[in-house]
Amino acid sequence: MDIHLSNGETKSACYLVVRNVKGISEERGFRLYWTNDGRYLTPVLGLATSNPFRREREAIAYGLRNFGERAKRIAP
Repeated sequence: MDIHLSNGETKSACYLVVRNVKGISEERGFRLYWTNDGRYLTPVLGLATSNPFRREREAIAYGLRNFGERAKRIAP
């Protein structure tokens, strides 16, 4: 899937990943990201305006419902 960013850049061949966020400055939980290489992550939902999912399966189900794609797990 191609992702169009707000700065006009387009990332091609992206896929969904789910990540367990455990940082001190971030809320704890699972977040969905788009990536095309596994190194650079673009949040699916806004980091400041959305709460993380409580369970990994909730995040994966959201990706399936809204984007038709199953998120892959990546290490934090």
